[in-house]
Amino acid sequence: MGKTKIFPLVFVFLLFLAPAVFSAPAPHGIALNSRTKQCASYWAGDEYTRFVLPDGWEGYWPGYNRTGGTVVRVINTKEGSCDFSDGDPEKCCTYLGYAYVELELEGESTWIEEENFLQDYLPYLAVPFFLGAGVFCFLRIRKKNKSKTPF
Repeated sequence: MGKTKIFPLVFVFLLFLAPAVFSAPAPHGIALNSRTKQCASYWAGDEYTRFVLPDGWEGYWPGYNRTGGTVVRVINTKEGSCDFSDGDPEKCCTYLGYAYVELELEGESTWIEEENFLQDYLPYLAVPFFLGAGVFCFLRIRKKNKSKTPF
C-alpha cells in the first residue's frame, strides 16, 4: 500500500479518536512566592474549573524519582526539591524554607453553559461522514482496479 493510500486511512482513524478524548484533573501540588517566601497548597483545577495563581506565584507539581529500588513522589522547584510522597504541602513548604499560608483562589468556570451545536456535536457527525467517504473511495478504487485486470 502506497503512502497516498495510507494517509486517508490514518486520517479517518484519528477522527475516530476525536470524540474519545477526555480531560483529567490536574494533580495537587504547591505554589511558591519567591518574593514573599510564602508557600501554599495548590490545585490548578479540572475540566470544569480552573484556578489561576496571582502574580508572583508559581505552581509546581509532583513527579517521580527513583532512589535505589523505590519510586518517590518529588516536587522539583527553583529553590530545591522536596519529598511529596505523603501529599503534605505544609511539610514540603517547611523543608524548602518557605512559610506555609492558605491561599484563597477564585475559580474560573470552564463549563459550557449554552449548547453550541458545532462545538459539541461536530466530531460525532464528522466521523460517519468521513467513514462513508472513505468506504466510497475504497469501493471506487477497487472497482477501477478490477476493470484493469485481464481476467
